[in-house]
Amino acid sequence: MHLRHLAGVEDASSGRFQQGFGYLRFRPGCLQFLARAHWFLVFMCLSVFCETISAKGLLAVIISTIERRFGLSSSQSAWIVVSYEIAGLPALLIIGYLGSTLRQK
Repeated sequence: MHLRHLAGVEDASSGRFQQGFGYLRFRPGCLQFLARAHWFLVFMCLSVFCETISAKGLLAVIISTIERRFGLSSSQSAWIVVSYEIAGLPALLIIGYLGSTLRQK
């Protein structure tokens, strides 16, 4: 009960979001400083950095090998790189829409 008070967890019947940092009922008071917006930004930047390094960096290294192995031209292999960007667009639109509408409630 003490942890719920520190975490600022609202009753599920109130329809409000849980505001504390944690998972389900595990919301230790010593980690509540991570529930602020700037920490969310730090974690998002780190995750995007790691994802970009792994996806873009590795693809750039192996694209010439893929071209040779499958007999692709440069314009055909460029579609492999472009398709990664195109696939992210619907996700960006959905997340942006949900983020703007859910925060208004």
